[in-house]
Amino acid sequence: MPLSFITSFLRLGGLAARFNSVLRSFRKCDYVVDIGGITFSEDRGLSGLLINATWTLLALFSGKPLIKLSQAFGPIRKRWFRFVSHFLLDRIQCLIARGNLSRQELDTLNLQGEIFECADLAFLLPTEESDKTREIMKPKDRILLGIAPSSVLYSKLGGLPYLHLMANIIENLLLEYSCATIWLYAHSFREEKTYSNNDGPICRKIFNALSETAQSKTKLVMGDYSPSA
Repeated sequence: MPLSFITSFLRLGGLAARFNSVLRSFRKCDYVVDIGGITFSEDRGLSGLLINATWTLLALFSGKPLIKLSQAFGPIRKRWFRFVSHFLLDRIQCLIARGNLSRQELDTLNLQGEIFECADLAFLLPTEESDKTREIMKPKDRILLGIAPSSVLYSKLGGLPYLHLMANIIENLLLEYSCATIWLYAHSFREEKTYSNNDGPICRKIFNALSETAQSKTKLVMGDYSPSA
């Protein structure tokens, strides 16, 4: 960032690009597309805002138009946070909100750039069949119900209450739909035991909390699957 600012101010972008691969990539491209996660959110604190500012300013200093396609925008309510967010977002040529609530947050800022609302990019991915996906093929002649627990909710709801809630939901679903199979799958998965961006440990805890009958009708789906799979 400091190098980007200095070279932009002194109009030495070409020279800086020769020594820095990031700036070289920015200089070569026609547009910069930022597909970040939750951005310009008060919940992510000052560190999150600094990350958002960095990517925005790198494109700005490189003189490249920026298209920002984030998982979510906001909340943007505090006065100082709105001021900084407006300053940065107003310099982005195109903002794409993946959802109505994010669009509403952007509309309150009265920005000059174009704003669109569209579905998540994941819906554009083609499906594919592989050895891994064949392992979890839908069972024949049975109702399939998918449940994706959240490590974030697990933490916010105090751990055990969330586990009991999810286990009860699965038990009751299997009682109501006797011919059902439950897929308990980790949306975010890592091999580590950490709960950060990892729903795997929560899935295992919920599975272990089920009765033997419920476990026999529940399948843990956890692994290193590609987005399209």
